[in-house]
Amino acid sequence: MAKMTKEELNSMIAEQVKGAVASALEAKAALPASPVEGDGSNTSGTKGGPAAVERKYAGIYMATGSPEADPHPTKQEKGIGWARAVKAVSQSGGDPDKALHIAQKMYTDDAILHRELKAMSATSPSEGGYFIPEIYSQEIIELLRPLTIIGSLGARTISAPNGNVTIPKIKGGASAHYVGEKRKAPASKMTVGTKKLSVKKLITKVVVTNDLIRSNAYGADRVVLDDALAAMAERKNAAVLNGKGTEFEPLGILNTAGVQTFDVGAIPDSGITGTMMAKLLQKNVRDNGTLGFVLNGYLWEVLYNMVNSSGNYVYRTAMDEGKLGKHPFFVSDAITAGNDANVKTSLVFGRWSDLIIADQLDMETRLFDQGSVEDEDGLISAIDEDCSILRILSTHDFGVRHEESFVVAKNIYTKAE
Repeated sequence: MAKMTKEELNSMIAEQVKGAVASALEAKAALPASPVEGDGSNTSGTKGGPAAVERKYAGIYMATGSPEADPHPTKQEKGIGWARAVKAVSQSGGDPDKALHIAQKMYTDDAILHRELKAMSATSPSEGGYFIPEIYSQEIIELLRPLTIIGSLGARTISAPNGNVTIPKIKGGASAHYVGEKRKAPASKMTVGTKKLSVKKLITKVVVTNDLIRSNAYGADRVVLDDALAAMAERKNAAVLNGKGTEFEPLGILNTAGVQTFDVGAIPDSGITGTMMAKLLQKNVRDNGTLGFVLNGYLWEVLYNMVNSSGNYVYRTAMDEGKLGKHPFFVSDAITAGNDANVKTSLVFGRWSDLIIADQLDMETRLFDQGSVEDEDGLISAIDEDCSILRILSTHDFGVRHEESFVVAKNIYTKAE
């Protein structure tokens, strides 16, 4: 082989490199283009876009470690963020920075939760407890409303920032008269009264096991949320109906003087709802769309199974649609049932827009990992029983603006003798 000059050797190497580069460029052009993150490229592999990039073992390295998949990774149910905040703050011992770290580890995709916990940097433990971000309180209130009588049947809510509010009420109206020519019409005037509301403090305490708090399963979040909502709704419903009207408790409808009442003293017949409606009409209480019934489960059973002389159910079809006759009803065990053989109870009917709620503090949430609380089963120690105590505080008052807008049927038998 003839000896190549230096110039010829360099030329041959350049040609080989040029060919290799050209081959590499051709091979790259034949491959599907990789999508750029966030550029809106189609990664589905369907017609009109490149195929999706497959990452081997992504299910292992990108997993959150949750034993139960979150069915709402981007748009979660309302209230779940609140439950997650409760759990993260509980495990942090009240340290906002640590709570954020825990939340980022437990709920990797919940950016809203991360942001709200980051905003807690100015919050510090106080009296053994610590606050939960208040941004979530509106979600809790929205979920709570359908579970309460006042939220379900259309009571009016007003703000009471100073803790007290006075509501004017018309007790008597002006009158009109026919008169003859050149005769003086008799004077009349409107009689005005007032209804004064002064906020009371409602405290709801919920015992949450630390097993639930430590779990990042979606079902655990749901349990914490549901327990808190049920406890708040139960106590508020009891006060709306049975409140004693003391210095520390609102006045409930069943204890309000001037509310219309009548005694049944028997198993109710199909005319009971009509009788109650008639009593409202006789007091000039018109239907403005907020008329509704409140009853307990014992009376619900009687009305649901009531049949007429032809053997047809009187109320069942309407009750299946959430109405008693033509008006909605709400079932609450806050209406008590007697221990006698007849299991006597009551039925409440009224125009619920005449029930006024004055709110000062919607909701304040704090969590305690020490201390104890007493329930119907006795004393529960947070330390001994590995649990935390969730305390929810609200200040409000409510009262009936027009007493004649409500009627109560008492001593209704739900069992035959």
